[in-house]
Amino acid sequence: MATPRQLSLPPPKHPPSTPQVTRQVRNLIRCLDGERTRAEILRRLGLRNRKHLAQEYLQPALAGGLVEMTLPDRPRSSKQRYRLTDKGRDLRMEQSFQGGGEHIPGHVARHAAPQVPPKYPPSTPQVTPQVRNLIRCLDGERTRAEILRRLGLRDRKHLGQQYLQPALAEGLVEMTLPDRPRSSKQKYRLTGKGRELRDRFSRI
Repeated sequence: MATPRQLSLPPPKHPPSTPQVTRQVRNLIRCLDGERTRAEILRRLGLRNRKHLAQEYLQPALAGGLVEMTLPDRPRSSKQRYRLTDKGRDLRMEQSFQGGGEHIPGHVARHAAPQVPPKYPPSTPQVTPQVRNLIRCLDGERTRAEILRRLGLRDRKHLGQQYLQPALAEGLVEMTLPDRPRSSKQKYRLTGKGRELRDRFSRI
């Protein structure tokens, strides 16, 4: 008895590269630096409806592995925050290289991580001058006060927004006490990725 011929599907012509994400998820990725609450994300995106935020932004980003919860075992916790995964940071970096050509609403653009013109090879993350200065001055583990002195700054809020948060979001810097971000004993240090980038800067 003849055996039915097995059908074989041809391989895809173009291998998948950038995940196909919606405009809403792309805007979420652009504005999400560090760990943010729903209320903070709503303000950054210029939205008011929490249900719309969840359905159109957070749920697709979580399902796609682009965003993660800081408290995954307690999704409804009042202390819940959201942050980019490595996959999400890679996609944001790729979008910054591509330029996108897409209109970004003003309220999103104001909160998106600052970009600088490409100056280094694509293998080197595109970081702001502030983050580069932070990477160069951060040796060992340092408190905010020590980092302020080393950078010649005085404003702790400016340090957090323009230096530490972007570096943390890109995985270049990490906290010594990630579970207690506001601890008086909190210190910051370069990650392996941050040290590698500092070495590249020293060779340029």
